[in-house]
Amino acid sequence: MKKKKVGILTFAWSMNYGAMLQAWALQKAISSLGYECELINFRRRQDLRLQEILWNLKEGHISKGSRALMFEFLNWRKHMRFKVFATENSNLSPHPCHDLTSLAALSSTYGAIVSGSDQVWNPDLAEESLGCYLFDFPATAQTRRIAYAASIGSDSIDEAWHPMFRRCLERFDAISVRETSAVPLISALAAKEVTAVLDPTILIPLHQWHAISSDMVIREPFLLVYSFGTPASFRNIVHEVSNATGLSVVTLHKRKHYNNELGRFPYAGPQEFVGLFRKAAFVVTNSFHGTVFSVLFQKPFVSVINNKRGSRLRDLLKALDLEERLIHVDSELPGNPIEDLDYRNIEARLTHLREQSIQFLSDALKGHQSQETRSQLPY
Repeated sequence: MKKKKVGILTFAWSMNYGAMLQAWALQKAISSLGYECELINFRRRQDLRLQEILWNLKEGHISKGSRALMFEFLNWRKHMRFKVFATENSNLSPHPCHDLTSLAALSSTYGAIVSGSDQVWNPDLAEESLGCYLFDFPATAQTRRIAYAASIGSDSIDEAWHPMFRRCLERFDAISVRETSAVPLISALAAKEVTAVLDPTILIPLHQWHAISSDMVIREPFLLVYSFGTPASFRNIVHEVSNATGLSVVTLHKRKHYNNELGRFPYAGPQEFVGLFRKAAFVVTNSFHGTVFSVLFQKPFVSVINNKRGSRLRDLLKALDLEERLIHVDSELPGNPIEDLDYRNIEARLTHLREQSIQFLSDALKGHQSQETRSQLPY
């Protein structure tokens, strides 16, 4: 492909740390290959929260609308930090679009459109926008369709969605997914070769993460806890790690969940989020991107899995030979979870995997895939 503009279709406006940061990282990675690149300013229904709230109030759904409005009011600081980060650090397409028709009209301005990364192919998250992330719209013949590190979020897709996946994936020029465990399924649905690659956040050199992180002023070393949900079994693991390390807890939750909390940052934006990982002495997380940033900043960590979310974390840490850092939420801590990790070997493996993933991206944009890349990936 001639170096025409590249568009990225992803969760550009999601108020989720991993979603926002992977979108920024993929744009940086593509731009580093010499392409003009922008995030397509696509907003899902759930990204238009205020309009939905006002509609509920107008239609008489007072209780539902009021609760949602209160939630938005309490989170306005976090919303603003996400919005400022997106507008100041990302190159967004000038006109918002919301559906297949507007995406089809926009597609002719790009030499390639990239779907991904993050869980853009997870029907439970994408919902009615799934067809948009699968490019279920007509596009000019010269516009390449590429998936980079797209994730389905689990090991399977409900069979009701298979016809849409088959119809759309056959029109892709190059397909890569984030989890190795998803390769067989997506390959079968696409009837073509599928590659596993690294999440975009892992492609970015560490000094660039330092450059966008906020300097978090916290008075002593701390145990950073970043989790989706706080079941008792997860809290027990945090308490065990805190006792073993002697570290007080810092979280991103609104409510207090741990007796020895040093601080809570419920309204942190993406830059504060990165800053917390940069400064943490130890991390306990059940998040994919929480695990990624623990590795990127070379922190000792424990990654907690359950049966539903396990595949994403297991695939990532298996690729890095770090499976001993995994613990099931209902299990006891392994023998010595607080020992330091040998990040020299981990970084060497990361460097190799980065090179392979960037090679896939480069070849996909150019319009070819080398035999070396095909044979070496997935990890």
